Amino acid sequence: MPRKESENEREDPRTFELRREHFLRSRRPPEGLTVTQARTSALQSSARLGELSEATLELADTPPRRELELEAPEGHGSVTTAPELRFAPSGFVGEAAAVKLKESDGEEAILKIGLDADEQAGVVVETVRIFQVDGHDWRIVPRGNVARDGTHVWCLLSNGGVFAAAGVVRERSVIAALLASYALRIFLHPLFRERQSFSQAVKTVVKAKDWRALAKRSKLVLDDADAADVKTALDRLRRNLPAVSKIKSPRNGPVEWQILEMLSLTPEGQQLLDDLDILAERKRL
Repeated sequence: MPRKESENEREDPRTFELRREHFLRSRRPPEGLTVTQARTSALQSSARLGELSEATLELADTPPRRELELEAPEGHGSVTTAPELRFAPSGFVGEAAAVKLKESDGEEAILKIGLDADEQAGVVVETVRIFQVDGHDWRIVPRGNVARDGTHVWCLLSNGGVFAAAGVVRERSVIAALLASYALRIFLHPLFRERQSFSQAVKTVVKAKDWRALAKRSKLVLDDADAADVKTALDRLRRNLPAVSKIKSPRNGPVEWQILEMLSLTPEGQQLLDDLDILAERKRL
């Protein structure tokens, strides 16, 4: 039978969030699924998220003829290179796109941003996603993915704006710092509200004596499993603290956190998170 919720769990949704994170990290997909296979199955993941037709998925996966390409009903949209961005994360790749769209009876356009070989080598290409950009505010476009061959990233759009692509930088210590900070974000977000930068907030957290001090500061109730996860993340963050300075982050946390959150929604994405976890512990990539 499902266990009865405690008063603390009913009153504090952050406790549920920690338990959810523990559950996601504890899941283990079938043995033998590789990153390459995860990329191949990425379109099926998008289909589950957005219920896309096979024709749409096939069109989205077709390589673009230019660095920026917009698949839209004739005369209903255009794409050009956007002006220089005010902010770009460490894993920014491709060109920023300025998209204009007209209403077209509910039809959506497909934006494609090409990735060259150097850009593919600089990031974990399976993590690249498209974001809508407004100054320092980057919001991931939920219905999109990287192409199976890694040559471009795509998303479905129903509105215009400025869009850009970003992924997780392919550097072991940066991956480790991102994963650890993401696991500790429930403790970092209150510090952002205190106007601390990402680097400042991370330093505040790692100065905590142990997980009990963090839980007390944030008024959280942690069980043994939650506490073990927090301790592991703290240890990892302390070991990779110098890499935090390499993570360009707006005030509300790294753009890459949104990618990690999106990956957690599907089995294939969860496998990729597990692969990133393994990469983070290697001595070199």
